[in-house]
Amino acid sequence: MQQYQTPLSIDMSKKDISHKLVPHPKILSSHDAGWQNMVFEYHRQPACELPVVNFQQHLLVVSVNEYFTECKMDSQFESKNTRRGDLVLIPASMDYWAADITNANAEFIVLSIEPQQLLQANQELIKGDAIELIPTFPKPDPFVYGTAIALKQELETNYNGCRLYAESLFNGLAVHLLHKYATSKPQIKEYNGLAPFKLKQILDLIGDSF
Repeated sequence: MQQYQTPLSIDMSKKDISHKLVPHPKILSSHDAGWQNMVFEYHRQPACELPVVNFQQHLLVVSVNEYFTECKMDSQFESKNTRRGDLVLIPASMDYWAADITNANAEFIVLSIEPQQLLQANQELIKGDAIELIPTFPKPDPFVYGTAIALKQELETNYNGCRLYAESLFNGLAVHLLHKYATSKPQIKEYNGLAPFKLKQILDLIGDSF
């Protein structure tokens, strides 16, 4: 396993930042698609080792095929066979290291989410001013996998027109992360009518139709 290094700070909102981490360029990304809430990248990489990093965003790494990996988050280490549909969740600002030690190419999707965007997406649902996520080693998550594949397909078929679709999927993903991966159970706010963020979404969709 890699000896400890001074972590490299990585801002995934920057278009060409991934070349500092992996050998091959990303195959597909949302950097020029006008998305506001998250960044999507699709990779196919050979066996390689990442430096010790910490990301400015929350990272969801979704496996598209099977490969064997070692990874470390802070003081926790795990070595296992990662299968299609597995999710690795790396909270923002957490030290992370990983190595794919197989010979086959590893295919995976990376979704990076600004902590403030995750909070804003859930602000009508919770009390408080922060959402802390649980570091998660490879585990199946059909919802996140399905969302990631749907975003990939949309980018491949409707690159310049998929912003609203991506924003809708992001809202569902944000709520899923809150309920499944937050360190504390959210305190749900109660409304007598339609939640304001839902009303805004509907009005925005109506406005974009004219």
